Amino acid sequence: MRKSLRFCHYAGGVQPAPFDADQALPGEDPLTTYLEDAIHWIHVYEELLGFKRHVIGSADEVLEQASPEVAREGNADKDLLRAQAQRYEKRLEFWRSRARELSVG
Repeated sequence: MRKSLRFCHYAGGVQPAPFDADQALPGEDPLTTYLEDAIHWIHVYEELLGFKRHVIGSADEVLEQASPEVAREGNADKDLLRAQAQRYEKRLEFWRSRARELSVG
């Protein structure tokens, strides 16, 4: 059963509640026996990580000039983005490992 991303309100803004870091994207099959599938998901997660890192970097630039209120909320958003990036990193490592398994099997 997949856990959905929920939000918890706290004094500093909105913070992501714990979610399942192993949650797969639609179409992922962790049990695939095809190396091509693993390579595909490696590329997908590399691209997603690049996107998240770009968004976080852009947010850093904007928040440097932001009012304190905007900076506080923006930093809460960045926390969510970092959590998503960590999930993508974990999935990327899974697929790299799976590709190694499939390339020797």
